[in-house]
Amino acid sequence: MGNMELLATALEYMESHLEEDVRTEDVATACFCAKSTLEKLFRRVMNTSVHDYTVRRRMMKAAKLLHGNPEVNVLTVALQFG
Repeated sequence: MGNMELLATALEYMESHLEEDVRTEDVATACFCAKSTLEKLFRRVMNTSVHDYTVRRRMMKAAKLLHGNPEVNVLTVALQFG
C-alpha cells in the first residue's frame, strides 16, 4: 500500500469512528501498518499528529451540530463526541 492509499484508509477509518474512543494504535491496526509509520506519514502530510487530527475533527463536527441545531443540549454533544 502506498503512502497516499495508507493516508486515505486512515482518514476513512478515523471519520467513521469519530464518536468512539479511537487511538492511534487502532487506526494503525485498521491500516495494517505500524503506529510509527502512520504517525510519521501524518506529521509529514497533514502537519499534525493522528490524535490532534481526531480531536480537531470531533470539535468541528460538534460545532457544526450545535450551530445547525440550537435546541441541542451542549452536554449531549460533548458526551457524543468525547
